[in-house]
Amino acid sequence: MEQKDWVLFIGTFLMGMFAGGYLYFTVFLPDYAANQDLTTLTDQWKGDFQLTGTMYGACDSVGCTSFSLSGNRQYKFDAGLSIAEEALQNGTVPRTLFNRLSDALQAASSTLAGGDGVECGANGKIYAHYVVTDQGETYTFESCDAQGDVARWTTELWRYVQDPKGYELPKDVAWQGVAGTVEEFLRENFGFNN
Repeated sequence: MEQKDWVLFIGTFLMGMFAGGYLYFTVFLPDYAANQDLTTLTDQWKGDFQLTGTMYGACDSVGCTSFSLSGNRQYKFDAGLSIAEEALQNGTVPRTLFNRLSDALQAASSTLAGGDGVECGANGKIYAHYVVTDQGETYTFESCDAQGDVARWTTELWRYVQDPKGYELPKDVAWQGVAGTVEEFLRENFGFNN
């Protein structure tokens, strides 16, 4: 190949890049952002899952903790100790923990939704009040009403949000799939918590 061939190939490539970039930013991107079908699908994919937990009981004198967990695994945790910024934490719940919790809540949703919503007894223990919104339905339940997997995974979620760096999944639970295996490796070797 001669030098003029190289100049022709490189020039053609650069013109194609500039033309493609121009069309992308002026035609495709505005249409893509304005597409209502895509916006609807994205909203459906994210889901409207929301779980809020608030402790009450014996912790009232020192400040009870609370958290809010959304369908994209993002949580906000309030340690309740003070107004200091350290008391508020944000993060992402591990995929395995989130999937186990949401599966347990979906399996028990009819049982939990039928609860009487009465607070647990005030016998010096700490309890939790939960509000779940999933697929347009909202229901509440108390920690003393939760049984089986719901009790187990809500307790695990509290353990995680209170100490994300020191949290370990129970030994009888396998991390899920390739993503779970990579996530476990990153957590163990690099302290990665997302």
